[in-house]
Amino acid sequence: MTLQLHGEWTDLQLLWVSDNGYFLLFAGAGDATQSFTRKALEKMATQGLLRTADASSVLQRAGDELIRRRQ
Repeated sequence: MTLQLHGEWTDLQLLWVSDNGYFLLFAGAGDATQSFTRKALEKMATQGLLRTADASSVLQRAGDELIRRRQ
């Protein structure tokens, strides 16, 4: 996904989702990581600050898949 952070568009890759699906950790450029709550990402999506094919379903599917793998 791509997020607008500090006025610039940044590509991020999902690394980890908490067991309850509320916290998400992403890798950015270089060694940088960014963490967000699901609610914050949903808010960013509604504000046009997050780009994916379908932001809410991508987050949901990623969280569901990681939770499923842990079971």
